[in-house]
Amino acid sequence: MRNEEGNAVRLWLTVFFDARSNKVVSALIRDADPNTTAIKQCFRQGVERYGVPNEVDFDNGKDYKSKYFSRDYPYSLVNALGINAIYATPYHGQAKTCERFFGTMEMQFGRMWPTYCGKDAKQRPECMRISNAKIAEIAPAKADFIAAFDDWLEKEYHKAPSRGQDMDGKAPDQVYAENLKIRRVVSDHDALRILCGNIAERTVQKNGISLLNNFYYNDTLLRYVGQKVVALYDPANIDEMAIFDTDHNFICKAAAKLISPFRHTTEEAYIEAAKQKRAARKIARGLCPCAQHDRTGDHSPQSAAGTR
Repeated sequence: MRNEEGNAVRLWLTVFFDARSNKVVSALIRDADPNTTAIKQCFRQGVERYGVPNEVDFDNGKDYKSKYFSRDYPYSLVNALGINAIYATPYHGQAKTCERFFGTMEMQFGRMWPTYCGKDAKQRPECMRISNAKIAEIAPAKADFIAAFDDWLEKEYHKAPSRGQDMDGKAPDQVYAENLKIRRVVSDHDALRILCGNIAERTVQKNGISLLNNFYYNDTLLRYVGQKVVALYDPANIDEMAIFDTDHNFICKAAAKLISPFRHTTEEAYIEAAKQKRAARKIARGLCPCAQHDRTGDHSPQSAAGTR
């Protein structure tokens, strides 16, 4: 697809769906590699819309093996919401209950687009063995693709009779409605947003806690100077964090000392800024006269004097 800058990008799809009815309860499409943050964001959307599941079957990939989904980590998402986590058997495709959906999506939706590339280089159509620049010229906009996917999901996939096991020829929407007995809801979506965010353990300093090249402060933290606390934050907006003590008791909300006046700051923006800063430093070191002299062996008088 074509992103907002006009470049050709490969999109990644993350889904959570109900294993009994094959209904997709949440889907997230982005042009960045999948990671734990994206998985939690997708999970939060499903909880907000359909409630908290009693049990979740996770893929066995490293992003799903994060501490945030582990019952062994006291601050994990599954512990906070009382969810039993089960992991798929490694190298056993049949154990991954969403594999059939991905196959259906590829056949009914993915292949319909002119820039379909297949799941790997071997399955890439001959007409798509061209440069990214040429692909960008014919690629649909990412926003149009996402809108079309949502439309297909709700109006076609969820409404179509299924031949799947125990579906009795019924559509996912129908089977889901018939089998939903109890719905556990989270009324405080702001709390859920933070709960599905990231976690960091820090020691309180006089000027607050340090995280992502910024300081977060609240007067209440002065009583905890020198103590370890736990910060929970939403990666999509890290202008504020919820602070807890190590016994899981809420302390306060701490605000960032440096905040953009134009929009919320995201964790990805901080990470990207840090990458650019490191790259700039590397270039600067390469252009430094001292570095040039070291590479060529042409030492300055000061360097020569220092070696004698």
